[in-house]
Amino acid sequence: MSSFQTKIRISKGFNSRARLNNGVLDISLSRYLNDVQKKEIIDKFTVWADKKLSNIDREWQLWQPDFHDGEILRTLNKNYQLVFHKNEKKLKIKLRGNFIDVFLDNDLDKVKIRKSIMNVLAKDNQSFLTYYLKELNKKFFHGELNKCLFRNQNSRFGSCSRKGNINISSKLLFAPKEVFFYICVHELAHLIHFNHSKSFWRFVAGIDPQYKEKEVWLKNNGWHFG
Repeated sequence: MSSFQTKIRISKGFNSRARLNNGVLDISLSRYLNDVQKKEIIDKFTVWADKKLSNIDREWQLWQPDFHDGEILRTLNKNYQLVFHKNEKKLKIKLRGNFIDVFLDNDLDKVKIRKSIMNVLAKDNQSFLTYYLKELNKKFFHGELNKCLFRNQNSRFGSCSRKGNINISSKLLFAPKEVFFYICVHELAHLIHFNHSKSFWRFVAGIDPQYKEKEVWLKNNGWHFG
């Protein structure tokens, strides 16, 4: 079963075309095809899309933390080991070098535990993000970069304000480094083009020629970070 949606439309021309856009296979079929030919073309484009997306997913491997006792959390910056302590009065998270002590209350709310751990990770990796964005800015953009923050947000992967403040979702600490690079490039590009115009995308492509493939990867895998 394909992992993408398929949209089919009939064109006035003789040629049939297909493209992948944000995880959707958009097929344009020539109106001169009969039903058998249409099915053959659709099958051919579906196989092509499956292969393309499979290659993207293999190139940038997804690792999903489960947030259980003893687990090693492998972030872009460094690794941490979770150590759970049960029967505590209230949930507390403490960082001890590369260990994260999780003092559990009787509630055992997994969403709450995950969010609390992510807050600790965001804070501990703040200097890493600041250095990373400043170095990229110095190399490619030379924009007016102000504050850089990891945010425990699910609605989007990053944002850039007119004041030059950039927020990056802390969930991207578990993303492939190539995908993290793209999100940082995308937000830094807004220091130059505060829009999503053709000029903006040309600018992004000049720094990260594979940005479209990474957009597809995020469309297919981003929900895992939610």
